Amino acid sequence: MVIYLILAHAKLKGMIQRIQTVWWAASVIALAILPSFSLLKFEHGFLSFSETFSVSDSKILIVFLSIMIALSLLNILLFKKRLVQIKIGYMLLLLHLSFFLPLYLQYSIQLDEGDKVTILPAIVIPVISLIFQILAIRAVKKDEALIKSMDRLR
Repeated sequence: MVIYLILAHAKLKGMIQRIQTVWWAASVIALAILPSFSLLKFEHGFLSFSETFSVSDSKILIVFLSIMIALSLLNILLFKKRLVQIKIGYMLLLLHLSFFLPLYLQYSIQLDEGDKVTILPAIVIPVISLIFQILAIRAVKKDEALIKSMDRLR
């Protein structure tokens, strides 16, 4: 719904035809559905109970996720400024790679001996979003190279 409103907002006909818009939109969708899934399952050995962890359980990860979604949407809207898109794209890559650091720090301290951590399948959603970001950056670089080659022909 949000992506539809963004795409329908202004004169974005040229933007819709670009593949990087699709990659960034897919990344936004992947990041938006992430809080609804559990990422980890903790089984406490001595107490014999388990708990699950999702992104919505951590304020730090919610902030990370919100920033990543906002920057991806900004990149969609900055379709005429390819160099800025590339810079923001690299910032997004850095954020994606550092996404798991707060998760690791928060729960590695709390684990006792005998505790078991199970990684659930939803943990790959940020990785999928990272792949979409990489594909979008590659597409922007390809567009930029095409524009530069056209300028050389003049």
